[in-house]
Amino acid sequence: MAFSFKKAEAPRFAAKVEVPVPNERGGHDKQSFTAFFKRTSTDELRAIGEQGMTDADLIRDRLVGWEMKDAETNEDVPFTQETLEAVLQIQPCPKYIALAFWQHVSGGKS
Repeated sequence: MAFSFKKAEAPRFAAKVEVPVPNERGGHDKQSFTAFFKRTSTDELRAIGEQGMTDADLIRDRLVGWEMKDAETNEDVPFTQETLEAVLQIQPCPKYIALAFWQHVSGGKS
């Protein structure tokens, strides 16, 4: 059986992020968006693990964009340093964004 792969990959990849956000009824509302991460080499993954990055640090380092809509206005949310930091303050967003990254680089299900 022949193994085939693309030698020159795109510099980024997309990952669907689903975040269960606590609501006023005692449950969770599932919010989702598409995140774009920098493609990461094996050596870079090893370095990330050795550095002991937090989820927020990993996201600041690897996240390069998103397709996200404001839930109230349905307008696009621009990817800026300010909006990224605002999203990182919404719990449990950092955990689920980082989880989407790790699931995609490991080939697992998202």
